Amino acid sequence: MSRLELDTPSHISNIRGIPKDVLLEELLLNAVFAYDYGGDPPEINMEEAWYIYEMAEAQNTGLRIVCGRCLGIDIRFDEVSSLYYDSYNGEGKCRELVERLRQEYPLDP
Repeated sequence: MSRLELDTPSHISNIRGIPKDVLLEELLLNAVFAYDYGGDPPEINMEEAWYIYEMAEAQNTGLRIVCGRCLGIDIRFDEVSSLYYDSYNGEGKCRELVERLRQEYPLDP
């Protein structure tokens, strides 16, 4: 284990190299609904989701509720804190998603 890994808190994940649109879609697909939609939650519209991401980026903020789903995460940088995402969607869920995506988008050696 590298010194960097030892110094990194467990709620921080390195997302460098994972395309933001791919990560955003994966986060949305695994997020809980923000409201009770009576069994008919809104569909995930990636064009709308990407627009919301771009607006959040322009305003220097993270993502809260996107397409009716609770995210509570900022994916603008090379690392994300999963504290809020996991508080909505389950302990360790964000890291699990990032590790799954790492299989397709490995870090450079």
